[in-house]
Amino acid sequence: MRKVTWSQILPYGLFLVALIMLVVTNISSKTPLLWESFLNSEKSTNLILGDHFGTMGETMTGGRGWTRDFEINSVDEFYDLLEVKPELQGVLHPANYSYTTRMAAMATQQFQQFFQANDKPISIRFSTQTTLPEIKEGNAIYAGPIKNENQFIGFFNDANPYFNLSGKTLKLSGHPTLKDSLFTFGTSLVDQEYAIVAKYPSIGNSEHFVFFSQHDIGVSATVEYFTNNDSLQKFQKEHLKGKKYFTALFKVKGQNRVDTDLKLEMVVGF
Repeated sequence: MRKVTWSQILPYGLFLVALIMLVVTNISSKTPLLWESFLNSEKSTNLILGDHFGTMGETMTGGRGWTRDFEINSVDEFYDLLEVKPELQGVLHPANYSYTTRMAAMATQQFQQFFQANDKPISIRFSTQTTLPEIKEGNAIYAGPIKNENQFIGFFNDANPYFNLSGKTLKLSGHPTLKDSLFTFGTSLVDQEYAIVAKYPSIGNSEHFVFFSQHDIGVSATVEYFTNNDSLQKFQKEHLKGKKYFTALFKVKGQNRVDTDLKLEMVVGF
């Protein structure tokens, strides 16, 4: 029998080691760093879509139907309205269902594909039907408008050291290097707008990943950006700088509620 020498074995051994390292590297990099706490956690993940509260009653055409008032976003606010306008009692009633725009469908599709590719289930809920105990169940993603006064605006403000979102204004203040600034949402333009994306710690050792805008194009564009592996890697490398949490402000342009251009304005890590 021919004797096998170390010089003959060594090349194969080195090749095997390199192959193992390549496999381990690919496996470890499969999970994007930004989403690691969601994808590798035993906690459940709830995708909460921003929907809109509405009322039922007589419409402007004289028929009966569903009505949306941008200033009325809950049953409590509806009954506050009746105190101011008692003539609406018996005319309008809280609707037993809400509505969403195409943004919700697009965001759901992107998140479903992303989490499925990473072997992690998500549940889908709606903001007007989600309670605080349900939000505390696990990690949460919110995707939707700021004009429906959803609960995640409060969570965002509580966790964020430099930003505060109130009404249609985002305020940056107290940052050691950036000057205090105001950014206005809710203009009449639907073909361009600001969008906010933030990741922050929340109640019960959970984390939130939120996507805010006033119209469809902001949320749709940023959800696509943060579920794309290439853009995720670029964002992590260029903007996180060792920070675990962040708030990012984007300017989005589009046509017919479809985004056509996405520009990153600033990222503030913490």
